Amino acid sequence: MTQYDMVELRFKAEAPEASHVRIPMNAVIRNEKSVWQLDGFYAGNRCYKLRFLPEQSGIYYYSVHGCVEAEGSFYVSAAKPGDHGLVRTQGTRFLFADALVPTKNSRSRIVTVADSVMKVLQKVKQEHKKEIADLAWSSPWNLVFTNEFGQHLCHFTVYHRFKNVVRGIGLEEARFHDLRHSYAVVSIESCDDIKTVQSNLGHATASFTLDVYGHVSQKMRQQSADRMEQFIQGLPVPVSI
Repeated sequence: MTQYDMVELRFKAEAPEASHVRIPMNAVIRNEKSVWQLDGFYAGNRCYKLRFLPEQSGIYYYSVHGCVEAEGSFYVSAAKPGDHGLVRTQGTRFLFADALVPTKNSRSRIVTVADSVMKVLQKVKQEHKKEIADLAWSSPWNLVFTNEFGQHLCHFTVYHRFKNVVRGIGLEEARFHDLRHSYAVVSIESCDDIKTVQSNLGHATASFTLDVYGHVSQKMRQQSADRMEQFIQGLPVPVSI
């Protein structure tokens, strides 16, 4: 049984008098975090079924009452990489069941980061793994920042931590998405070619990147003037008017 895959439990019992009516079959499924109450159904041939979609990995316990009396447990392994579960709406956004927001083009993205950033991420990951050594640990996505079970952080947790940080530096109105915009502007101001910036941001075309981030800042104007001055000073014959 795998996270985000339908779990179907089957039970054998006497057939109901009328299979077209609602049968008295109630179930409670729980894990260490939540409790769910479900209704089962008769599938014919003295077979009763209970269906459940687990959105968390780990051990689940169930108890069934009514025309079927049963208790037991089942284990759900972590979802396969790339499987994020059902998509739900939140305001005007779409969110996967694991709270990961789909990329704009719904494709995986590989970004080459600075060496110093990579060293910090590796250090954080190693320290986190030392702090959490538990049999329940499972991180199939090889994440850097995780909860106590090795799974991704809830987006609400990330948002609230981010807001605490920006309030502490006097930027209370800053949005999490502003980090993306800041990265794009700094990349362009640092003279990254537009195709590289497009790839890192996941834009479909370079023209779209230029339309969004191609504005000229005062810093970029000064850098352009400095480069022209450097070119002029490098000429073999002094320029005079």
